[in-house]
Amino acid sequence: MKNFNLLTSLVIVFFSFMFYGCGSDPSSNNDPGTVEGTVTDHPLGFYLQNIQISDGENILATSNSSGEFSFQIEKGTYDFHFNGNGYTTHIEQNVEVKAGKTKELEVFLTKIEMIEVYTDVSSNGATWNNDRIYHINEDINILGPLTITEGTIIKFKDDVGWNVDGESGGEIIALGTGLEPIIFTSWHDDGPGGDSNGNQNATSPDRGDWENIKINGADNNSVFDYCKFYYGGSEEDCVIYVDNGANISITDCVLSMNKGNDGALNASVAGSETVIQNNTFFGNVWPLNINMNIGLDSTNLFTNP
Repeated sequence: MKNFNLLTSLVIVFFSFMFYGCGSDPSSNNDPGTVEGTVTDHPLGFYLQNIQISDGENILATSNSSGEFSFQIEKGTYDFHFNGNGYTTHIEQNVEVKAGKTKELEVFLTKIEMIEVYTDVSSNGATWNNDRIYHINEDINILGPLTITEGTIIKFKDDVGWNVDGESGGEIIALGTGLEPIIFTSWHDDGPGGDSNGNQNATSPDRGDWENIKINGADNNSVFDYCKFYYGGSEEDCVIYVDNGANISITDCVLSMNKGNDGALNASVAGSETVIQNNTFFGNVWPLNINMNIGLDSTNLFTNP
């Protein structure tokens, strides 16, 4: 009988070891991992505060005054995005996070370069990227396809704007994201991209600081997705004017603090295939002007969210 009890005990110990391991916690493989570290300016070396860290969709943490951040996340392999006002977006790619373990990251961000724009975009077209802030100093014509990448900031000086000439092949393809929208604003606006005009707090942005974006030509199929338009409307009484039957798509955008009795978005003579969906209008003198041939659904919001 003693031998039988001893054999039974050994079998129980053996299977316990097989299933659970020696002293291990069976739930540990489901524990989240921790990601922590610091964010530093390159090349100046000081720590950066208020840098947002995301997985490309959701904000996970924000760096503190010492440049430190920490968050927990399920095990897996991630691309972590680091976004800060006035800095280029940095992506830490293929970061492996293990269950119950801590992953240390040391991240360096570089200031965004300032580009002064005085001349037209040629028929050859161009691509504007988010590693630069674009200052629009004069009225310019868009004569070819202009592609604007997510997170790009464009600031207009007083009383200047764009003419997107579809008859010459001009169009804008501006595709932002929820976390990295494309911003069109006044050069007095020190929010996006910081104090770009270098006058500190001497001026503040206001409705109608800059003119507008005028889009014309029946073949003009400009697209604006996840864009924000602030402080425009000094001419044509709007910040976006869709002229001559042009068919554009404007979706998931914000139009706020714009001047204009003809609507911040004036699509009164736009083509019937124009798409206006999931946009937010607030703080404008007049939000929207469309013609009877354009369908408008309930996805647009006319209040400050």
